[in-house]
Amino acid sequence: MVAILPILPAIGSLIWLIVVLISSGVLWGFSRRGRRLLVAFIKSQWRGLAVLVGISVTLPAIYSISVRALTERSPKSPRSPIAFIPKGWPTSRGSLARLGSDGTRGPRSGGVNWVGRRDYVFFSSPAICGEYVVAIGSRGDSARCFCWDVATGAEVWNAGPRDYRMTLSSPILADGRIFCGEGVHHTPRARVVCLDPASGHEDGVAWNFATASHVECTPAFDNGRVFVAAGDDGVYCFEADPRHSAEQRVHWHIPGTQLPDAETALAVHAGRVYVGLGHGGNTMVALSVETGHELSRAALPLPVFSPPAIFGDGLLIGLGPGNLVNAPTAGAGEIRLLDLEKLQTRWTLPTTASVLSSPAVIGDEAVVCVADGHVLVVDQSGNVRRQWRSPSPILTSPAVSLDTIYCVDAEGVLVALDIGTMEPVWQVRLGPSGLYVSSPVVARGRIVVGTPEGLMCVGTIPQGN
Repeated sequence: MVAILPILPAIGSLIWLIVVLISSGVLWGFSRRGRRLLVAFIKSQWRGLAVLVGISVTLPAIYSISVRALTERSPKSPRSPIAFIPKGWPTSRGSLARLGSDGTRGPRSGGVNWVGRRDYVFFSSPAICGEYVVAIGSRGDSARCFCWDVATGAEVWNAGPRDYRMTLSSPILADGRIFCGEGVHHTPRARVVCLDPASGHEDGVAWNFATASHVECTPAFDNGRVFVAAGDDGVYCFEADPRHSAEQRVHWHIPGTQLPDAETALAVHAGRVYVGLGHGGNTMVALSVETGHELSRAALPLPVFSPPAIFGDGLLIGLGPGNLVNAPTAGAGEIRLLDLEKLQTRWTLPTTASVLSSPAVIGDEAVVCVADGHVLVVDQSGNVRRQWRSPSPILTSPAVSLDTIYCVDAEGVLVALDIGTMEPVWQVRLGPSGLYVSSPVVARGRIVVGTPEGLMCVGTIPQGN
């Protein structure tokens, strides 16, 4: 078909030439000599004219059918049913340690292995399940969920509601399904979406629920239920199983009047749901998993946008006045460790800018990225043991794999730091400077991260991985 396309205009022009000649002959046909010449031309060229007429009828039809078929196939990728590990990535960054890793040793060398969907922007962070990586991409004001084979970069599946809007929420994987929010800060009536890759349905939607606000939050899954913060609409607890009816879907809902500006990812731990509140809230709240009843509340001096991490027997959070646009310069923030039961403060560590990203906990240390570029390693007493300063702001959460910390800065550079010395050991440019808010993950010995121009896989698998 590609070889045929260039000759179509020429054939069309020839047909029109013949039409003009015949038309001219008709007009000229008022003379006896003109009629004789026209009849002689048709008799001598009838075979060629028949072929050209046949081509003029059949080729446009074939072209139209082929283009329509190609157009219908182009937005779609192979839809192989995928059996996800039942509880492969049930919360933001994979676990309440927020390491952003599948446990394999991360790379310290290599370049770009593959890039998926360059025409999409990836604001959210990828989720990992075995050999697959799942991410939500946005193009204009629309979004779609994609799945790739980590080793090859082959896109094995994509789906989503036809009217799925630009999305900041990151997906989680649990019970063989994908759960994700929808929208950015001003998106009205954003939904919580459950996708089932094995369903075989065109859009893959198992169920969805429209809230009264935006759903930037990354959901959390626990014991058959999905917990989601919905901005000014508060916090929801949903029954995850698609077999529940729409009327049975909401297990409980605490409205935004009680939980204002609930945007960040939740932590579900030991029968409690920990909710950080942003502007207008400046609070950490603990709710009952079963009923949503408020168990404890701690007023804080600054908004909480950092997803909480479990650090020892405490809750580690970041605070600050900034958002994704102005966090590096909006003012000082802090890191704070709270008691799990009463949410009483155990210690506070001031920071030079807001902390929007999630801490990553490895053993008795936690790695925290500050928006102005500081990367801190703190102990359980709140002391800074080691640190490094990026030349550019960092809005993303770190990924930590055994002996290496991975960070992405606003200049589009992925840096690997030795966790013992905090010295850079490797870096890769992902693209030009821009809004890099997708946090890296360690997957099968590689790094996968969203960028403004596609999902990227970088790094060489370490020896002995």
